[in-house]
This record gives sequence, structure tokens and C-alpha cells, in this order.
Amino acid sequence: MSEFMNETESLVESDKRNKALKILKDWAESGDPEGMFEYGNIYQTCRNGNDEIVDDCEAAKWYKKALDAGFDIRRFTKLFCRAFLDIRPDERLFHITPYVDILDICENFAESTNDYDSAMYIGDVYRELSASMTDDLDMEYDYYKEKRQVKLYRDKIQKYYKKAERMYEIAAESGIDDAIKEIKAINGILALYDDHLDLKKPKKYLKWAKKGFEMGDRDKYLFKNIAYTYDELSDYEEAFQWYMKGAQEGNEACQDVLERYSYDIENYVRDNKGSDAFHKGNKYYKYGMSKERQDWDNAYNAFLEADKLGDVRATVKLGNMYRVLRNGSCYEDNEAEAVKWYTKAIHSGKICAEEQIAPLIMKVEDFFDEVFGFMYEGPKDITLYEEILEFCKECFEKNQDQLRLLRITNLTRL
Repeated sequence: MSEFMNETESLVESDKRNKALKILKDWAESGDPEGMFEYGNIYQTCRNGNDEIVDDCEAAKWYKKALDAGFDIRRFTKLFCRAFLDIRPDERLFHITPYVDILDICENFAESTNDYDSAMYIGDVYRELSASMTDDLDMEYDYYKEKRQVKLYRDKIQKYYKKAERMYEIAAESGIDDAIKEIKAINGILALYDDHLDLKKPKKYLKWAKKGFEMGDRDKYLFKNIAYTYDELSDYEEAFQWYMKGAQEGNEACQDVLERYSYDIENYVRDNKGSDAFHKGNKYYKYGMSKERQDWDNAYNAFLEADKLGDVRATVKLGNMYRVLRNGSCYEDNEAEAVKWYTKAIHSGKICAEEQIAPLIMKVEDFFDEVFGFMYEGPKDITLYEEILEFCKECFEKNQDQLRLLRITNLTRL
């Protein structure tokens, strides 16, 4: 066997691949499983220089023969997956089809034996495939939309995602007595979730992330990711505790978050609940633009709740609801009421002229654009806005925002 391998490797390196193929074919046809595998492997791996040797269908055929002839499946899984992952990411999708049955065999082996290494290798293959398909869909979305294949493509991404998740879970639960390897499997699951946030299951993410933490994982992103996931579940008290754990371990990302809230859990919980209510209101507000009364009412109630929790963005939106949109829609046409909410916003101390802003604080240019943006009919009585315009003018003079200063000048001429 070593003689065959040494001779063929030297021939491949000297670009005499056809001669190497002849030697390997004779070896494979002798009935030796090792020869069958190596003959298939050269068709899968010779991707530089003499590219016409690459033939995935031929590779898959001989791989299957090698397995049927008794080639060790555990070793096969490792070698095959490594070879597949060596393919350039943007080319993997064009080479996977002939190997579907091979991957199924390897997958069934890993699942039936709980073999850690095999599950990890297969998980890596499926994860990379799902990532490659996601990138391809993002870049070629219009093409797949025109071909009416977007749903089909997304279904395939989800299929590979689930297969990768299952393989990593098998590896993590394989009972291997090696904390480093187990953490590596857990990190595979977490990385998969981070690759596909639209498919992420927050409770599952927390299960594995906390298990990794218990086993000693102190990845610099772990604390913040766990806290953020609790945020997604609106469990802000628990999120704050994880930011605190990270800060106490010297994690700068967690420290930065907590500094914005002065390390005060009440500030953190209140602001995040306010943000939740604001986003809920914003969803209905957009629906309200279609003139549905119920959507306007839902938006108003959500913004009112967010305003009570100190979200100045909601305060401004409450003002906007008393303005008439260009499509003629509004919650109520009452410009004096609108100005009352805008004035409350500027007196809240949360309209900021600085570039660096804390949570739930609006930059003054965003406030100005919300109030005097082009989506509303122009002010009916500009004198109502004198205090607001004066406040914005002072901020823009400080920031040397000449464009918006010019707009203020034009507005005061109305």
C-alpha cells in the first residue's frame, strides 16, 4: 500500500496525474478497499492544475465501493469530510449532489454509534453548506426569485441547518470524557445559531451556552450572547445578571453595556421594556399608515406605555400621530397636541446633540427629521414650533450642521 501511495503522490506533484490514475485504478480494481478509496479520492481532491481529473460522480462511485468492501467508516468519514471542506466555499454547492448518499451513510454511522469525531466532521460539512447556500441566496436573490426558487432554496438551507445541529448535539452528548472536545461541540452549535439568526431557537441557545459556561468556557462573546438571548426573551433581569457576570470577569463588551445604565438593574429593565413597547408601537404605526383605525389605536397605546417608561422615541412618535401623513392618514389631526408631545421630548433631556448617545436617547438630527420630515404635510401653524426650532437651531449651530440650519431658516419663512 505504501508503495502505491508514494508513487502516486510523486506523480501527482509532478503533474503526471493520468499516470497516477492508471496506477490507482489497477490498485482499486484489485479489490483492495484502500485502493478503491484512494482512487475515488484523487477524483475528489485534484482541484489544482490539471482540473479535468475532478469528477465527483466517479469519486462517489468508488467511495461507495470502498465502504461496501469494508473500508473503515470512521476513518472514511474523517478523510472524506476533510477533503470536502478543502473545496473553496463558493464552489462547494456545485460538488455536493453526488455525495448525498455518502453523507447519509456517514451520518447514520455517527447517529447509531454516538461517535464524537464523525459527528463533528459531518456537522462541520452541513454547517458550511448551509452558510454557503445562505451567502449564495443573498447575492443571487433576484435570480432565484425570478426562477421562483427562493422557498426551495430556503428549505434546503433549513435542512442542512437541522442536520448540522443534530450532528453537533450528538457530539456534545456523546459522553466523551474530554471537556475541551465537549466545549468545541457546544461552540459548533452556538456558531451555527449565530450563522442563522432567523432560525435560532433562543431557549436551545441558552441551554447549550450555559452548559458551555458550566464546563469552563469563557469565550469573550459568551456572556454578552447569553445576555442578549435573554433580552430576546424579554427576561431583562436575567440578562442584566449575565452582563454583570461578564463585567466581573473583565469582559469589556459587558462593561460597556452596563456603563450605559450606570450598573443599575432598574434602569436596564425599564429602558428595555420601554424599547419593547416602542418597537411594538412602531409595527402598528406602519400598519396605521394604511388607514386602519385599530392599528392606530394599538400604536398609540404601545407608544404611550413606552413614553411612561422613558423612551423619548415613543414621545416623538406620539406627536407624529397627531400629524397628517401625505397619504391623508393620521390618528387625530391636532397640531397643538403634536407640539405638546414634541415639547415634552425636548424637555426630557433625552434629545442629544452629541454623537455618542446612551440607550433610548435620540440624536437631535433624528428628532428634527422626524418632526419636519417629508412624510407629513407641512406645519399648518409654524408659530407653534418656535421653542422646538430654537432648540434644534442651537444644537445645529454647535454641530455646524449647515444643511439643517438652512432648512430651519426656510421653515421660519413659512
